[in-house]
Amino acid sequence: MSSLIDENCAIIREQGAMMTNDQMKSLFDRFLSELKKSNVTGPMITSTKSVILTLVNLPNKKQEIVESGLVPHPLLSFLRDNVLVKLLRQREDKDVPYNILVNLSMFYSNICRYINVTNKVVFSELLMNESLINEVTICFNEISEHGKSFDNPDLLKSLRYLLFALCCLEKKRNPNDDSTMTESLFLSLIKCLCSSYTIETIKGLEKNFSQKLSDRQMLLLSDCPAFIRRFSRESNQEQIIEVPRILLNPFVTWATNCHSNSISQCSEEMIDLLRHLNAILVRPQESVTTKNFDQQFFDVIVN
Repeated sequence: MSSLIDENCAIIREQGAMMTNDQMKSLFDRFLSELKKSNVTGPMITSTKSVILTLVNLPNKKQEIVESGLVPHPLLSFLRDNVLVKLLRQREDKDVPYNILVNLSMFYSNICRYINVTNKVVFSELLMNESLINEVTICFNEISEHGKSFDNPDLLKSLRYLLFALCCLEKKRNPNDDSTMTESLFLSLIKCLCSSYTIETIKGLEKNFSQKLSDRQMLLLSDCPAFIRRFSRESNQEQIIEVPRILLNPFVTWATNCHSNSISQCSEEMIDLLRHLNAILVRPQESVTTKNFDQQFFDVIVN
């Protein structure tokens, strides 16, 4: 590891909560300078791990990073291009340092909680990146076609964080903003939700509302539906309606067989799952298509 990176990581750990914006920028500059000296192998992996862990664990500084204007700092785009995208491309390599992938995705997810109308442009420049979107899209295509990555919980965690970050950004964008960049990802998630793997995931749920959910279950049944709902447009409603056609029956079968007394012990994750599934299974097109849905779901709710 670079001794300079080690020293500056120690400074942030010890003084992070009291550091000024200028001091943080100076440290970001030093991190970037050192990381540029090597590739994503050997020494850089160790150095990158230290930098990202330091960023993830910044004491009370996530919001300050955003508000101080550090999001467009070249360090963040460097980490995106030279670490995040490259590690996603190497996802089948058993030696990939997945802890770095997870922590960097988590960092982007954390700072995206503070997106607002004044900073959405710089976040868009950071996240609406063609290489990043393409790699995430390929990951979901592989999941829908071959069930790949289900045995890799770290990659699933990383995908969950990245979907959350993109949803946070989309929430602050205008309805008329160009969505061309995410069209392929949107379609890959539709394909993923309509695959046999998602049906198997629903059938594999325990018959209660209090169960602990896996990353596979949360990714397919909560995060993907949340993304589809957030990126819904008039132009993609025909694709969205395919999801309830495929998933409504298995979902209703599972829900009606759950122990009713377990609802009082419903976990936060399960609440999110039910909310997001409800959004695309029951009311994907509230004003147009709910009348076309199988009446059985509404009978279940009434009874």
